[in-house]
Amino acid sequence: MDQNLTIFLAPILIIVGGGLIAFGGLTLFGLDLLYKTRSQAILGICAGLVLLGVLEIRFYGSGASFFENQKVVVGYCHVEAEKANPSQRGTQSDPLNKSIAACLSKEGYEWSPEHRRCKEAPLAMNEYCYRPTAFFSRLITNVQLMFE
Repeated sequence: MDQNLTIFLAPILIIVGGGLIAFGGLTLFGLDLLYKTRSQAILGICAGLVLLGVLEIRFYGSGASFFENQKVVVGYCHVEAEKANPSQRGTQSDPLNKSIAACLSKEGYEWSPEHRRCKEAPLAMNEYCYRPTAFFSRLITNVQLMFE
Protein backbone atom coordinates (compact mmCIF):
# COMPACT_ATOMS: atom_id res chain seq x y z
CA MET A 1 0.00 0.00 0.00
CA ASP A 2 1.34 3.41 -0.94
CA GLN A 3 2.31 5.77 1.89
CA ASN A 4 -0.02 8.50 0.57
CA LEU A 5 -2.95 6.08 0.50
CA THR A 6 -2.22 5.07 4.08
CA ILE A 7 -2.25 8.70 5.19
CA PHE A 8 -5.59 9.19 3.45
CA LEU A 9 -7.19 6.01 4.81
CA ALA A 10 -5.88 6.19 8.40
CA PRO A 11 -8.41 8.73 9.74
CA ILE A 12 -11.27 6.96 7.98
CA LEU A 13 -10.28 3.57 9.40
CA ILE A 14 -9.85 5.03 12.89
CA ILE A 15 -13.31 6.63 12.79
CA VAL A 16 -15.03 3.56 11.33
CA GLY A 17 -13.21 1.08 13.59
CA GLY A 18 -13.74 3.22 16.68
CA GLY A 19 -17.40 3.74 15.79
CA LEU A 20 -18.01 0.02 15.37
CA ILE A 21 -16.44 -0.63 18.76
CA ALA A 22 -18.30 2.23 20.47
CA PHE A 23 -21.72 1.34 19.05
CA GLY A 24 -21.13 -2.32 19.89
CA GLY A 25 -20.26 -1.42 23.45
CA LEU A 26 -23.32 0.81 23.79
CA THR A 27 -25.52 -2.01 22.48
CA LEU A 28 -24.07 -4.37 25.07
CA PHE A 29 -25.05 -1.81 27.75
CA GLY A 30 -28.62 -1.64 26.49
CA LEU A 31 -28.60 1.32 24.06
CA ASP A 32 -29.64 -0.10 20.68
CA LEU A 33 -28.38 2.70 18.44
CA LEU A 34 -26.89 0.77 15.53
CA TYR A 35 -27.11 -2.93 16.32
CA LYS A 36 -30.35 -4.72 17.17
CA THR A 37 -28.97 -7.86 18.80
CA ARG A 38 -26.16 -8.73 21.13
CA SER A 39 -24.48 -10.95 18.51
CA GLN A 40 -24.48 -8.06 16.01
CA ALA A 41 -22.83 -5.88 18.64
CA ILE A 42 -20.13 -8.47 19.28
CA LEU A 43 -19.50 -8.85 15.54
CA GLY A 44 -19.31 -5.05 15.24
CA ILE A 45 -16.76 -4.87 18.04
CA CYS A 46 -14.70 -7.64 16.40
CA ALA A 47 -14.85 -5.89 13.00
CA GLY A 48 -13.74 -2.62 14.60
CA LEU A 49 -10.83 -4.33 16.33
CA VAL A 50 -9.80 -5.97 13.05
CA LEU A 51 -9.82 -2.60 11.24
CA LEU A 52 -7.74 -0.96 13.94
CA GLY A 53 -5.42 -3.98 14.10
CA VAL A 54 -4.79 -3.89 10.35
CA LEU A 55 -4.06 -0.17 10.56
CA GLU A 56 -1.64 -0.75 13.44
CA ILE A 57 0.20 -3.46 11.51
CA ARG A 58 0.43 -1.12 8.52
CA PHE A 59 1.94 1.64 10.66
CA TYR A 60 4.27 -0.80 12.38
CA GLY A 61 5.39 -2.23 9.06
CA SER A 62 6.03 1.05 7.32
CA GLY A 63 9.19 3.03 6.75
CA ALA A 64 11.84 2.02 9.22
CA SER A 65 10.88 -1.58 9.79
CA PHE A 66 11.08 -4.95 8.15
CA PHE A 67 12.11 -4.79 4.47
CA GLU A 68 13.54 -1.27 4.76
CA ASN A 69 15.59 -2.45 7.72
CA GLN A 70 16.60 -5.55 5.77
CA LYS A 71 18.10 -3.33 3.05
CA VAL A 72 20.14 -1.50 5.69
CA VAL A 73 21.37 -4.77 7.24
CA VAL A 74 22.42 -6.14 3.83
CA GLY A 75 24.39 -2.94 3.20
CA TYR A 76 25.97 -3.16 6.64
CA CYS A 77 26.97 -6.79 6.09
CA HIS A 78 28.43 -5.93 2.69
CA VAL A 79 30.61 -3.23 4.25
CA GLU A 80 31.66 -5.56 7.08
CA ALA A 81 32.53 -8.31 4.59
CA GLU A 82 34.67 -5.90 2.56
CA LYS A 83 36.41 -4.76 5.74
CA ALA A 84 37.16 -8.37 6.64
CA ASN A 85 38.35 -9.16 3.08
CA PRO A 86 39.99 -5.95 1.78
CA SER A 87 41.68 -7.70 -1.12
CA GLN A 88 38.26 -8.88 -2.40
CA ARG A 89 36.69 -5.40 -2.32
CA GLY A 90 34.50 -4.68 -5.36
CA THR A 91 34.37 -8.29 -6.52
CA GLN A 92 31.85 -11.10 -6.28
CA SER A 93 34.34 -13.56 -4.80
CA ASP A 94 33.35 -16.62 -2.84
CA PRO A 95 34.96 -15.45 0.46
CA LEU A 96 33.13 -12.13 0.24
CA ASN A 97 29.78 -13.82 -0.49
CA LYS A 98 30.26 -16.28 2.38
CA SER A 99 31.15 -13.43 4.71
CA ILE A 100 28.00 -11.49 3.73
CA ALA A 101 25.82 -14.60 4.16
CA ALA A 102 27.37 -15.34 7.58
CA CYS A 103 26.80 -11.76 8.74
CA LEU A 104 23.16 -11.86 7.61
CA SER A 105 22.67 -15.21 9.32
CA LYS A 106 24.05 -13.71 12.53
CA GLU A 107 21.66 -10.76 12.12
CA GLY A 108 18.65 -13.11 11.83
CA TYR A 109 18.18 -13.59 8.08
CA GLU A 110 18.28 -16.68 5.89
CA TRP A 111 18.86 -17.20 2.17
CA SER A 112 15.53 -17.38 0.33
CA PRO A 113 15.78 -17.08 -3.47
CA GLU A 114 12.04 -17.29 -4.28
CA HIS A 115 11.44 -13.59 -5.05
CA ARG A 116 11.54 -12.68 -8.76
CA ARG A 117 14.15 -9.96 -8.20
CA CYS A 118 16.41 -12.49 -6.54
CA LYS A 119 15.98 -14.87 -9.46
CA GLU A 120 17.15 -12.06 -11.76
CA ALA A 121 20.36 -11.59 -9.75
CA PRO A 122 20.98 -14.24 -7.06
CA LEU A 123 23.86 -12.41 -5.37
CA ALA A 124 24.83 -12.41 -1.72
CA MET A 125 24.28 -8.66 -1.50
CA ASN A 126 20.81 -8.71 -3.11
CA GLU A 127 18.36 -7.78 -0.34
CA TYR A 128 15.53 -9.63 -2.12
CA CYS A 129 17.34 -12.95 -1.57
CA TYR A 130 16.92 -13.00 2.22
CA ARG A 131 14.04 -13.36 4.67
CA PRO A 132 13.97 -12.77 8.43
CA THR A 133 13.98 -15.90 10.55
CA ALA A 134 11.55 -14.46 13.13
CA PHE A 135 7.95 -15.43 12.29
CA PHE A 136 6.23 -12.03 12.54
CA SER A 137 9.04 -10.16 10.76
CA ARG A 138 9.02 -12.77 8.00
CA LEU A 139 5.24 -12.48 7.64
CA ILE A 140 5.29 -8.68 7.33
CA THR A 141 8.32 -8.74 5.01
CA ASN A 142 6.57 -11.23 2.73
CA VAL A 143 3.50 -9.01 2.59
CA GLN A 144 5.66 -5.98 1.79
CA LEU A 145 7.46 -7.92 -0.95
CA MET A 146 4.16 -8.77 -2.64
CA PHE A 147 3.95 -5.11 -3.61
CA GLU A 148 7.56 -4.82 -4.82
